[in-house]
Amino acid sequence: MLKTFKEIKQEITARRAHRECRHDEDGRAVVELTVRDDNDFLSPYSSGTRSVINGDVAEFIEASVMPLNANDLVRLEIYSDEITQDEQKVYTAAIHDYYAEHVEDTLTERRRLLKIAIYMAVVGVLALAIAVTLFALDANEVFTDIVEIFAWVFLWETIDILCFQRSLLRIKQKRYLALADCPIDFLPLGGGDRL
Repeated sequence: MLKTFKEIKQEITARRAHRECRHDEDGRAVVELTVRDDNDFLSPYSSGTRSVINGDVAEFIEASVMPLNANDLVRLEIYSDEITQDEQKVYTAAIHDYYAEHVEDTLTERRRLLKIAIYMAVVGVLALAIAVTLFALDANEVFTDIVEIFAWVFLWETIDILCFQRSLLRIKQKRYLALADCPIDFLPLGGGDRL
């Protein structure tokens, strides 16, 4: 028997309810990682002076925080029997640096989008003023319509950037900020107790 979309959504919601995120005593959402082999924890392109986490590690961490509220603070718990004390310091710095860089990148992108939105709003308003002037002067109706459409396209794109694209980037920035400053605990794997 085929399921409806509503039934599928209800099943997904029920499954997610069983996977509630654990919080620590400070109210931080706890994200757990299991590292069985830490050879690929850092990017192969990392230098001796600046370590960067591997893209797969970053992707896993980001996927783990995706269901969380954007305002939630985070604590990482990394379970491994392979990571030494010295590596713990390097990995902690690499994780914090990686997400601190992403905070700066999203801030730069938000500023860039704001400048584009302002430019597009000015062009849209000017084009709309020209369209109104052409309409008042009984200019060619087709040409007036083209100018008006041009104006509305620029104005709608401005709304899209300001209301949607920048908001999504702000949410990403909050998540990156939480990860850039999160406490990281390295815990023993427990001899196979954890999957």
